Amino acid sequence: MALDDVEAWSLSRLGFLFYSRGRLAQAAAIFHGLLQLRPRGAYQWYALGLVRRDQGDFRGAVESLNQALSCDANLWPARVALAELLRGQGYAQDAAAVLAPLVRSGDSSTPAVRRGRALWRCWQRS
Repeated sequence: MALDDVEAWSLSRLGFLFYSRGRLAQAAAIFHGLLQLRPRGAYQWYALGLVRRDQGDFRGAVESLNQALSCDANLWPARVALAELLRGQGYAQDAAAVLAPLVRSGDSSTPAVRRGRALWRCWQRS
């Protein structure tokens, strides 16, 4: 079964709704299903990474967020989430390496970029 862009986006919104309401198993099921149909879905990998993080699955979250970045290296929210996750687990150098492309980018238009740059400045001081 193939999904068009509108169908994929609609299901992604439903998955994120479940995620935002703490219904992590349902959100994970939706994102897993979407990724079976569209394995290069950067947003779906990112959202699955957030779900796995909130489920306490560090390895799964890192894997999913890395997959998101392999699909779209400029998906800044995924880059920031991965950096925060790594830093929180004691991988400060890896976190800095993940954030470096964001800091070097000329983009400053999104909240994720602003957050990433603020984290970078904070981490450079510590």
